[in-house]
Amino acid sequence: MIYSQLQERANRFKLALKVAIPFFVLIIIFILATKHYHFNDDDLVLISCLSITYIYYIVYLVYNNFQSSFIDPVTKTFDRTYILDIMKKWVVLYPESSVIMLKISNMHDINERYGVSYGDKIINKICKKLYKFLENKKYHKVPIGRYGGGYFLILINDQESTLQHIFGIFQKNMQNYGIENIEIKTKFSIASINYDENIENITSYLLNQLEYSQNQTLMKPDIYDRLVYDSVKNQNFVFSYQPILHVSSKEIQIYEILVKLDVKDFGIISNHEIRTVVNRNGCEEMFDESVISAFLKIVNLIDKDVLFCLHVSPVVLRSNKFRSFILKKMKNKQLNPNKFIFAFTENKTYDELTRFNEILLSYKNMGFKFLLNHFGGNNATLEYIKWLSVDYASFDLEYTKYFKKQAHKSILKSYIDLLKNLHVTSIIKFVETPTMYENFEKMQVDMLQGHMIGKTKYVNLGDR
Repeated sequence: MIYSQLQERANRFKLALKVAIPFFVLIIIFILATKHYHFNDDDLVLISCLSITYIYYIVYLVYNNFQSSFIDPVTKTFDRTYILDIMKKWVVLYPESSVIMLKISNMHDINERYGVSYGDKIINKICKKLYKFLENKKYHKVPIGRYGGGYFLILINDQESTLQHIFGIFQKNMQNYGIENIEIKTKFSIASINYDENIENITSYLLNQLEYSQNQTLMKPDIYDRLVYDSVKNQNFVFSYQPILHVSSKEIQIYEILVKLDVKDFGIISNHEIRTVVNRNGCEEMFDESVISAFLKIVNLIDKDVLFCLHVSPVVLRSNKFRSFILKKMKNKQLNPNKFIFAFTENKTYDELTRFNEILLSYKNMGFKFLLNHFGGNNATLEYIKWLSVDYASFDLEYTKYFKKQAHKSILKSYIDLLKNLHVTSIIKFVETPTMYENFEKMQVDMLQGHMIGKTKYVNLGDR
């Protein structure tokens, strides 16, 4: 149990005393009074009034206690207001102490990949692991508070230089071992608690350090981009896959292929981070070709009785060079194009939609299939479903996240019916609970993906 939970337990115990002590005092007074005094009607009315007042007092105490809880409901650490209050006290009590701001850098990716509910469980376990790690380093009763999202404030009565080393170790542990086989990427910044008299200025400084530095070691964007580029060229990819279930047949029919990259001096980075660099430098085609080339080398290590869904940039799909590349790869590897699905999405609508559809049809004539990703989100998918011949449509995370809201439920049902009429297979991702599964099954979604269906598995490249 972490320090914040111990504090909450102590707070609840104090509440119990506030409730119990007056009760026992009243009972004792009542017993003594009955031995030496005979109650008349006025006395009974007074006792009744006191009893009602006492009940109101209890209800008020309990309600006020729950309203004034200082615990973050997800992580069980202190909430933002309370950790900042503790900081103000520490400025006076421990002027030589330090404030650490810890950021879980890939929290957004975890929520996108595994769903928000599972992401909440992961962030809770990270906090427990951090507290246990600090206790093992002889830092006891450390106040940890959630500043917001994946940001945390930690107060420790020690010097910055020592804590730089300690949190460097924690950062490496998280990256190497993660939580439940999920890699956790963290950044941290440290400041002395007497950096400034104004607490807000300290937190602003810590945020700026996280924003513009990699643990206080700056690296120019062009150097980072070069490292990513070289890693892509060398095909330093880490492949994993997650199954997609066909609801009616109860069979796993598709594996969605997920890609990460091992970058020198940075470790494993997510597909979102790779795409950011690749798009910034106009290297989409080089990246997609490199990914496909690397994947086709290990495709035989994965179950052969399923379809493989690979994410490809729509810009690349429209390239004649890529078409020649994929045809050559299929022929050289003696692979059947019918086994492959290309997933894509686009924020802005491409001008020449008729031409785009002709390109997709040319691929489909070879046997390839297409999946429209993030369908129904803030993007071009609704326009594309009118013009493009796609085989699958995977709904945006928004519809899973808010599946209990009537508006989202109604819109989702309309989209599912629309896709059925267009003979497009509908897919819902991030299905985490039996309730979600039953809900989407009743809505007649064709296919489902998420932890209820199967967890992400990594390809063992050592078996090549």
